[in-house]
Amino acid sequence: MTPKVLIVEGNSGVRRLLSLAIKKAGGIVVEAATAKDALQSASAGQVHAVIADLPVLDDETGDL
Repeated sequence: MTPKVLIVEGNSGVRRLLSLAIKKAGGIVVEAATAKDALQSASAGQVHAVIADLPVLDDETGDL
């Protein structure tokens, strides 16, 4: 099974760097810039891991 990772990061450059590293390691990446987008992405399909920028989560909703 190929791991599917959700990246929640407001900075597009950091998000892109993490995405490239995960893809190079053979993973599938789902990206989100906000907590709201992350919740929609997570509810749309199974993810195996989440990499989250905690300030993005806190600024958007206070939690995820």
